[in-house]
Amino acid sequence: MTKSIQSQHIRRFKFWLDQDLQTGMQYQHALFQRICTLDDSQRHQIYQQASQFAQQGADTLVTYEDNSCHLWLNLRHKSANATNPRSGY
Repeated sequence: MTKSIQSQHIRRFKFWLDQDLQTGMQYQHALFQRICTLDDSQRHQIYQQASQFAQQGADTLVTYEDNSCHLWLNLRHKSANATNPRSGY
């Protein structure tokens, strides 16, 4: 399931994963990892990626901030450990 929310409704934090500092956030008692940030004009790509994760049973969130869109993946999903945000995904 994918939700779109405004970024003021989340709490961000930093955490280590695979020897790299990651950005995470908490929303309604769940923890998410930011896996993609794109310009607002590329919003359709964010939703395509979110749809692919949703087909795998993952909870995703999309947030908007200034001129950017962020895709977040629930850390409980198996793909969260295999997703490297620096890979261009």
